[in-house]
Amino acid sequence: MFVYKYYKSLVSLFLYWVLFLFANLEAFGMLWLSYSNNKQWYNRYESPFEKFVGLVGLSPFLAISFAIFMLSLSGIPPFGMFWGKMYLISSAINARYNVLALILLLNSAIAVYYYMKLIVYMFLKD
Repeated sequence: MFVYKYYKSLVSLFLYWVLFLFANLEAFGMLWLSYSNNKQWYNRYESPFEKFVGLVGLSPFLAISFAIFMLSLSGIPPFGMFWGKMYLISSAINARYNVLALILLLNSAIAVYYYMKLIVYMFLKD
């Protein structure tokens, strides 16, 4: 039982790392594409979020792809990072690290705010 508990935790941690790696590579790839294609974004804005205002008008495919990757990083249920976070939190609860699971949930809730803020800037601000 002792070995199985830690084995499940290691598998869930590895799954989370792999999903996080791919989601971050995709998100940073989208940032690189938006930076290199439109040289007009260099020093125009003070806030980093303001660089993405109206991205859906400039490049809808880029904005939708970037929004999907941001939703994945935030852990919204149909996307990949949700499963990694769910397995990680469930293995923490099964190992009776309830405080750690609560910290993971609070950190995810804070991260959702920042990821959704970027999506709002891309799609809803002019």
